[in-house]
Amino acid sequence: METAAVFFAVVAIKYFIDFLVLEKRTNALLFVLFIGLSILQKATTGLPVLAVMALLFLFRELNKKGVVNAFSVRNVFLSFALFGIPIIVGAGWAFYTDVVKVNNEFGVYITSSALSQWNWGTISQRFSETLYVDVIWKRLLQDNLGGVLGLAIMLGAMFVSKNKKLKLVVGVSLLLGVLPLFIFTNLHLIHLYYQSANAIFLIFALSVALVVIFDSLRSTGVLIGLFVALMASNYVAFSGGYYRDIKSSFNVGNTQELAVASVLKNNVKQGEAFIAFGYDWSSALSYYSERKSFTVPNWFKNYDNALANPQSYLGGLPLGAVVVCPAAPRPKGRDLLDLSFDNEKFKLMEMGGCFIGTPEHLMDFNKDKITANCEGSLDNVSELDKIPQTLSVSGWTAVSGANGDLADRVYVTLTDSKGLVNYYEAASVSRPDVNEYFSQASLGPVGFSRIIDVKDMAGDYSVGVARVVKNTVELCQFKTGVKINH
Repeated sequence: METAAVFFAVVAIKYFIDFLVLEKRTNALLFVLFIGLSILQKATTGLPVLAVMALLFLFRELNKKGVVNAFSVRNVFLSFALFGIPIIVGAGWAFYTDVVKVNNEFGVYITSSALSQWNWGTISQRFSETLYVDVIWKRLLQDNLGGVLGLAIMLGAMFVSKNKKLKLVVGVSLLLGVLPLFIFTNLHLIHLYYQSANAIFLIFALSVALVVIFDSLRSTGVLIGLFVALMASNYVAFSGGYYRDIKSSFNVGNTQELAVASVLKNNVKQGEAFIAFGYDWSSALSYYSERKSFTVPNWFKNYDNALANPQSYLGGLPLGAVVVCPAAPRPKGRDLLDLSFDNEKFKLMEMGGCFIGTPEHLMDFNKDKITANCEGSLDNVSELDKIPQTLSVSGWTAVSGANGDLADRVYVTLTDSKGLVNYYEAASVSRPDVNEYFSQASLGPVGFSRIIDVKDMAGDYSVGVARVVKNTVELCQFKTGVKINH
């Protein structure tokens, strides 16, 4: 999104310069077209470029024709065509999108008027240490422009060069790189990717500044030395920052979004949706799970209604899961065990620090039951501190891991001292370690997990696993004892 807007803006700048030099109508039309596309793509990127081009046009006309003639009828009309039309097009699109947004209960929070103050930021932010140190120095100068060396080259070029055109290019490029930081300040403080547009213009300023230095000193050795020093500085910054990110491995074992999303993808059918609480308004879970969702931020005014009637926020899709992460104000504790919608009870499991509830399918006792020697293990049976009077049970089982065959459903069993068995359907969970053991990257959700309410139980129990394979219930051999005391 950001780089596409920058592309359109750079093309627009090219045609704007051509228009100033050649004064051809075609170049003016192409400028309006491409700057309009940049604004439509991302107004916060296109508008500052438009503003700088307008200032450049104004100073050119003042310098060329004087104050009186610069504001001729022709120039006023031309200014409207070059700079007014793109603004009108962008404003019209923003107005249309706002009309669409206000028809949505959640969309009213992201209209232009609702986000206006948030986008622009505050006066104090424009003088804050965060802007000058974290954004300008660290994100831009230090990471991309050689730090003090790059800054010295760009500022030096503005003073040592006698070539006014080159100085103008450096100055305008610097303005294009810096001005957006002071227009949409809060956006630049919050979002790291916004500075990619600024960096492109500043790198161009630095490149031209090197030419200015060379033109002044006429020393190839100095030019090569400065270039190598800049490259070395950027390499050091890259190796200590972005390179670590590139080399990092993100998987269900170390990333909350991927862990929770994998459970959703494995347990929510195509055509179903989920609702998530305590994850702000991030779309990460929906994106990685490839399922539609409604993510409810804590500040949503109808939070209680979304919790009581989640189906009304899913656009007519069936509710396939409820996600509750730690930041959610509610439900908490044992209230999580009471999730039920449309008289359908939801089973509960935990993944990545979040609780996930999905519709529970009761055991079909009409199926044949046999004792089986199952592949798998019962890895964990423990009390869950986050929800009092519960057991957390997890493990894995496969019909044939080598062949990639999994059970249709997996149940955790609790058998009391009298032999009475209770069945609790488990959620399907990805297990990369098991996939690796069987050399089956696409083995599927071979793991299982379930949180069981044991509030009304006491005494010695045997925890086991039962699985449904076609029309048969297989009672697996792995079991462990647990003593429930309340």
